[in-house]
Amino acid sequence: MSFQSSRRRFRDRFAEALQGVVLRCRYQHKHLANMTGATTKSVANWISGQNLPAADHLITLMREEDEIFFAVLAMAERLPEGMSEEQRFHLLQALKLLQEKK
Repeated sequence: MSFQSSRRRFRDRFAEALQGVVLRCRYQHKHLANMTGATTKSVANWISGQNLPAADHLITLMREEDEIFFAVLAMAERLPEGMSEEQRFHLLQALKLLQEKK
């Protein structure tokens, strides 16, 4: 797979995950912009699949939204695609426990 087709696939998968968050949480572009420090135009470009967020914006979104966290793990092939909600819940709980032990 070429670099360009991989990039397109990542943009599409990220946009799909972010659209899910927007619909589920009823977020406005301005809310996501305030959350990440990006502009509303940047947020609109992420949602439409035009661009991917910069690393700092992506990390903020992953920290705040589990759906984004799991989408990025799946794109990095670090997560089985067919994980159930229960399995995701248990994985998040394990990660939280690891953070507490720091």
